[in-house]
Amino acid sequence: MIRSEYLRFLQSLTAPTITDGVRKIANLVLNHLEILQGLSTSHGQRIKKIAEIAKEEWYTLSEVIDIKEEETEQVASMNRLARLKVGPFRGFSRQESFDLDSRLVLIYGPNGTGKSSFCEALEFGLLGNVAEAESKRIKSTTYLTNAHVNSFQLPIVEALDAQSNVYTLEADESLYRFCFIEKNRIDNFSRIAAQLPAKQNELISTLFGMDSFNDFVQNFTNDMDDRYIDLIGIKQQELLQKQTALSGQYTIVENSKKSLIDLSEDESSLAERYKPGFTFPELIKETSKEISFLERDMDKPLPTKTGLTLQLMIAKKEIIDELSSRQQAQERDMNTLRGELSFKQLYSAILAMKEDSATECPACKTPIGVVQNNPFELARRELERLNFLSELEESLELTKCRLSEELSNVYQFKGAITCGLDEQHPLALFFAKCNFRPTLEWWGSMFNENGGILWDQLLGRIQQLEQFDKHLESNEFASIEKKKRLIELKELNKEIDILKGRRQEIERNLHEANRVIASFNEENKELLVQVEQEKPFILINKEISNSYSQFVHLLNSYAEKLPSELVADLGSTVVELYNAFNRFDTPMELLASINLPLVQGEQIKISFKIDPDRFFDALHILSEGHIRCLGLAILAAKNLKENCPIVIFDDPVNAIDDEHREAIRRTFFEDKHFKLKQIIMTCHGEEFFKDVQNQLGSVEMRESKTFTFLPQVDEYHVNIDFNCSTRNYILAAEIYYKKHEIRESLTKSRQALEMLTQKVWRYLCKHGSGCLSLKHHAPNSPIGLRNLTEQLRKQLSLANFVHEDKQAVLSSLQTLLGVDGDSREWRYLNKGTHEENDREEFERVTVREIIDALSQLDRVLTDGSHQPASVLINTMENRKNLN
Repeated sequence: MIRSEYLRFLQSLTAPTITDGVRKIANLVLNHLEILQGLSTSHGQRIKKIAEIAKEEWYTLSEVIDIKEEETEQVASMNRLARLKVGPFRGFSRQESFDLDSRLVLIYGPNGTGKSSFCEALEFGLLGNVAEAESKRIKSTTYLTNAHVNSFQLPIVEALDAQSNVYTLEADESLYRFCFIEKNRIDNFSRIAAQLPAKQNELISTLFGMDSFNDFVQNFTNDMDDRYIDLIGIKQQELLQKQTALSGQYTIVENSKKSLIDLSEDESSLAERYKPGFTFPELIKETSKEISFLERDMDKPLPTKTGLTLQLMIAKKEIIDELSSRQQAQERDMNTLRGELSFKQLYSAILAMKEDSATECPACKTPIGVVQNNPFELARRELERLNFLSELEESLELTKCRLSEELSNVYQFKGAITCGLDEQHPLALFFAKCNFRPTLEWWGSMFNENGGILWDQLLGRIQQLEQFDKHLESNEFASIEKKKRLIELKELNKEIDILKGRRQEIERNLHEANRVIASFNEENKELLVQVEQEKPFILINKEISNSYSQFVHLLNSYAEKLPSELVADLGSTVVELYNAFNRFDTPMELLASINLPLVQGEQIKISFKIDPDRFFDALHILSEGHIRCLGLAILAAKNLKENCPIVIFDDPVNAIDDEHREAIRRTFFEDKHFKLKQIIMTCHGEEFFKDVQNQLGSVEMRESKTFTFLPQVDEYHVNIDFNCSTRNYILAAEIYYKKHEIRESLTKSRQALEMLTQKVWRYLCKHGSGCLSLKHHAPNSPIGLRNLTEQLRKQLSLANFVHEDKQAVLSSLQTLLGVDGDSREWRYLNKGTHEENDREEFERVTVREIIDALSQLDRVLTDGSHQPASVLINTMENRKNLN
């Protein structure tokens, strides 16, 4: 499948617009197809292999697509398959020969008996491959080899042409691929329909067995980039890296020059900010000099202020004078009241004695009660009167303390006043005379000696100190300004250092870049030669890469268009077949039209006969059974459209649900569609096998081929019954008759009549009225064969029923029933079926008449297409309910 489809893809590459490189890649893939099939996109397996082969074979690969023209005369000449010789092959451990020279070949066998091996032999013989092997990625020889004998031989398929000449068929996938209808594809079609919409794009591909080809296509990586093939060159890449580094050096030179210009502007701006007209070197020199000067100046200690002023000293003098005057006045008052003070002391002493002698006079010891004046009360009253003396004493003490304090304060000025004076200076001598204990006399000596000159000297000295303090204040302000200036200069110096560092860095980079540039060509002389040598190989690699990308694009486009090409113009045939498969459904379930997807991503759209203009998503609205029917209809329609001479159906029992099997049997074996085709069908259902043989009729089954695949017994080989018993009741009856097994012949005859009455009933429904009056003995009892046959004869006998085959059908029933309702033939049908001891022998002539009547009835009815009896019963019941 993969090879055949790939060859068809190659035919699309013959257009003149396709480059030679693309054709080379296409031929490369074809030449190594078996190897590449087993490789995927995982870890770049396939693309790495393609790149490896392309580099080795590019000069020898052909750019010509050499595809032989399709030989279509085989289709025109082949009429049917005649024989299959197969083995060793899969389940066949030795060669077997199958005679297929018949329009119908039916093969029955339980699961696992080798039917699939038979179909795969036909598939390999007709197509040259087996899709199952490709889907499992197993080599064909490995997959098709019989494991028990470890051997494999190609199947030989013989065919008949239109003149019945036998010839050996050559495998041609393009001619015969639509001859196969496989159950696995229908199963996968229904399963994918239930999956995500993205997965449903694969529906048509899956149905036509394109899974393996799609998988093959999807495992081509889209682009062959430098991960898989060298598109630059190892030496070129090395050179580019170095040139990149070198271009970086040129960039450094260019940027360094620009940076130096910018730096010079920054330096000039900084120098101009310091002093207009200054250059940057002058700035560096000047700031360094000024910073050094300020730092030395700031390191010198500043003198301490005295804090003395004339105003302060005069104020001190005034305070001392006032306190001195107050002290003198208070002392005079105290002297005046000295006597009173003695009495106060006396009275205080009396009160102090009260605690010791409260009951008697402390002076005369007279009891208190008899004295004229209580001494204690008298002392208390007099002390209250003399209380002002205490206040005067306290005030005097306070004045003395304050005066001493003020004098001490003046003495504290000694250090500031005498600092720098000679020891013999009057002021120095004045303070030295105090001896650390300033007194009023010491203070007064300053005014009393030499007419107060010393006081004038003191004031002069303080005035000097006051001027000195003012000078210090001026120096402190200047120091603060110097600190600010020093801070400003240091910040400026930081900016200078930054600019100096920038210049050093730029000049260093510029020097190094110029050195690298100067030495590059000399150092890489050999590398430059190697780069030139590898250029032709890189050009080839680029051609390979570009050709590969174009090839993958074309291959993907081809794969995407395949489904639409496969289903083109199938719509009306698909609808006709789908409705035939569902002929027993209600009319509202039958299709009016179908739109099959023509581009990727489109849905399968259907409309129903009851509303033909309204379309639905088929996968959304149809049941799984109907989706299977749709898949079968598409495959069958493709077989018809391609005018395939045969249709090979692998196990329809497994592919289709029970409800649709009868309609599908009738579509394939009764309807017109496949009348001229050879049908090869396998099935595992014995009832289906039996129903097909009886549906076709004895005439056609006599010309058909049947095989039975049986379970293996004593060897690992397919067990085939080439002379299997027919399941057609009439043929079986004739065979038993010829063998003189009369009872068995009658049993098969009765079964034939049971089958034929259903056909007669359908015949009546098609050409007249199928309404019958039937008797039932119980609700679930079956229809009596006698009763049914009589009612059919009665309906056929009506004058208003007219048909060209009426007399032939009626005469056969009359033969079996008898004109008067009784016949020896009918008794034979009953007695031949039921067990009975010691009965008389059956007459062969009568049995022959029964078989002939059944054969005549079968021949007349075989060409009809009528509804089954079950449908007729339901129809009759519905009519009764309506009445």
